[in-house]
Amino acid sequence: MLSGGLNQNVGSIIGQTAACLPLTLYVTRRFLDRPSWSRTAVVAVGYAAVSLSSLPPVLIAIFGFTTFYSGWMIASAGRMPDPGTTRRRLTGRLLVAVVLSLGLSAFYYFPFLDLIRNSSQVSKIYHDAGLEFQQPICCHQLVSPTLLDGSEVFVEPALRLPLCRLYYVGIVPILAALWSAGTWVREGGRFP
Repeated sequence: MLSGGLNQNVGSIIGQTAACLPLTLYVTRRFLDRPSWSRTAVVAVGYAAVSLSSLPPVLIAIFGFTTFYSGWMIASAGRMPDPGTTRRRLTGRLLVAVVLSLGLSAFYYFPFLDLIRNSSQVSKIYHDAGLEFQQPICCHQLVSPTLLDGSEVFVEPALRLPLCRLYYVGIVPILAALWSAGTWVREGGRFP
């Protein structure tokens, strides 16, 4: 939460949404540690609250990363936290949390979808954004805002490559996710 990416985007529209990545990872991790129904509800409320930060491109990145993280943790688990829990049951409960969070935030997104449908200007912006393709080299921009195109920081970037629109979140969340995966491996693929 104290990474350079958040400090760099504090005054921008990206800042409030990017600050939600640690929360989604935290509630997901707590759920994976002990997948009870009460923690399923906490995940649902947490995801719904994050989705109300209302910058869809960054939300897609946050929930995409969280989905990858939880999928990786579930797939690489050697032993489930509770003897009665299976991968299927754990995944099912996580999907229940996602569906509940969609229901909790629907009051906000239904009018938004109606706006997109009825406003040609907003519809064009999201249509054009949906057609953009990010080349794999753009993932380096997640680590450093100036590695591929620091035009907002420097006048001339060191490397001139295709347009990248992955938002820099800093190395801290990435290292934290890798660190927790390292704990996962040291525990023999079991939930610590």
